[in-house]
Amino acid sequence: MREEYVDGTELVGEEAMAQVSFGAARTGIIAIHVVDRVGCVSGRAGCSGQDGSDFFHAHGTSGIVGITLGNSVAEPAIYSPIAQIPGVLGSAYTIRTNGYAGTTGTLTLGNPPGGLPFAEIPLVRESAGTLPNGVPAWNDARVNVCYSVDNTPIQNDCGPSIFDTGATALFWSTNRLLLSQQSFGALAPGYTFHAKVDGVFEWSFTVANPAVPGVDMVLPSPGAFNTNLGVGIFFAYDIRYDHKAGKLGIRKR
Repeated sequence: MREEYVDGTELVGEEAMAQVSFGAARTGIIAIHVVDRVGCVSGRAGCSGQDGSDFFHAHGTSGIVGITLGNSVAEPAIYSPIAQIPGVLGSAYTIRTNGYAGTTGTLTLGNPPGGLPFAEIPLVRESAGTLPNGVPAWNDARVNVCYSVDNTPIQNDCGPSIFDTGATALFWSTNRLLLSQQSFGALAPGYTFHAKVDGVFEWSFTVANPAVPGVDMVLPSPGAFNTNLGVGIFFAYDIRYDHKAGKLGIRKR
């Protein structure tokens, strides 16, 4: 089996069975993807996986935990291990980070960490309705988010989006960004970028010179079926994913 990522990285391997644990919280024996080879898909030679598994090992990574609320991988039997933890711990989770180089980020299972309440975005059920174990499946890859760039005609350009810690840049599904507004294929330094859902959040930043991956790098991705907000938004907000209620929660720090 193989899995492809937005930058063209592909993971090739086979299905295996194992128990997954998050501290004391454990699944039963579930299906996982054992990766034998890391590389780039045809035509994307400069992807993150171009150096093979050494890319992940060099960054201290030995695996990827896919925890989407839906089931979009090539093999339907492989889906979020959190959704396969019994009881309240498997019903929801909250991600909190403390910056690109931070070392004290947390993944909280079940009830959210204390603090102000989360603003919520309701999600749409996936066509299958449920994951293989009967837990509701939600489409968290098509959240409607609106985008603007100051001093350009691009204002409130809305479309389906995903909140994804696995992308180190913001991949914007637009064909409206002019070449004169770009630098080395990204939104040029000095432009201020906005992303918002009315009544829930408004996130903005000004691109530095040079742009920094994971912080303020915006890469136009015309033709993509959604915008990937990337890891940067997780540095400004706590993000909560609720399997039971079918909601995405956002809380500014």
